[in-house]
Amino acid sequence: MERFVFEDASLDPWVYKFVLTTVLVALLANCIRLALSLHSYREVIFPDGGTLIAIPFLASMSLLLWQKPQLLRRAVIIIFLSLILRITANLIYDLFVPQPQFDLQLLWLSALMLLTYIAPFVVFRRKVACVLALVMLGLWMVLTGLYMTIYWQTVPMRETLVVLSQVYGIHCIVIIFMALFVRLRRLYLRSQKSVSHMAMLAHTDVLLGTPNRRSIQVQLEKRVENAAARPFSIVLIDIDHFKEINDRHGHNTGDEVLVEVANLISRYSRSVDDFGRWGGEEFVVILPDCAAMDAYRFAERIRASMETYAFRVGQVTASFGVAEFQWGDNLNLLLKRVDDALYKSKKLGRNRVELTT
Repeated sequence: MERFVFEDASLDPWVYKFVLTTVLVALLANCIRLALSLHSYREVIFPDGGTLIAIPFLASMSLLLWQKPQLLRRAVIIIFLSLILRITANLIYDLFVPQPQFDLQLLWLSALMLLTYIAPFVVFRRKVACVLALVMLGLWMVLTGLYMTIYWQTVPMRETLVVLSQVYGIHCIVIIFMALFVRLRRLYLRSQKSVSHMAMLAHTDVLLGTPNRRSIQVQLEKRVENAAARPFSIVLIDIDHFKEINDRHGHNTGDEVLVEVANLISRYSRSVDDFGRWGGEEFVVILPDCAAMDAYRFAERIRASMETYAFRVGQVTASFGVAEFQWGDNLNLLLKRVDDALYKSKKLGRNRVELTT
């Protein structure tokens, strides 16, 4: 069963909705067919009893898909195989047992055939789907050819040949269309994945996996716009003597220190806080609904934790600047105030927290 893998190797919601909707529509169509048969065309529309079998089968499949979406793959394979068996049996019956409404039977059967061609392209990989669709088409064309050979002298073959040629011609077009559609859909999904990946890289620090400066700046702009309704504070963090760590231990070790510091900051941050790398050895934490003194205490907890943390390179400390958004601030002014606080922290000896006024 390893060959039977869903397109793009995933059960996306589109596939599930398509299959469930198709099964429900087929169930409704069979119910309508049954009602019409009971009304006036019983012997014409389902002399083989196929509709009576299809209704409970489709109802059970609908219920299964509704209650257990995780069984989508098994359900589709069961439906697919049952469709092949039913269509083949119906085709043999309709061709070799005289029918008063042959064209009507053929129209109904043709619709089921189209559904069977579409199913593998939704479920299986494109190459497997093409093979299955062509095998089914070939099987049904062989049965039709056998019928025309046997009854060539006993039926109005010219009209029948025209009808069957049109039916199978449409089927070939549908198979080609589905092959192209699946190919284009795969290319579209790949392009969407690439776009999403590029967007993530544009707003994510590659080393730390945290938001980068561009992403944090976007968040700050939004916070400034909504500051009247939801005040906030920011904390700017700079690792002390980080250049010496890189020079003495190498850039790989320096990267490890950055990761450890980022983990420490993340450990103390709330789920509502925005935290990211500002650049180099600098980090920014945005604290919504947080007054200046609360932000100061938050920064002090991180500072104390870093001071006692067992880094591989020995003790690593950081300087902190804290600023609360004030009425009349814009983004540039707020960043200048917090940067001034960080500068003051470094000027006064590092490994300390300074709160801007």
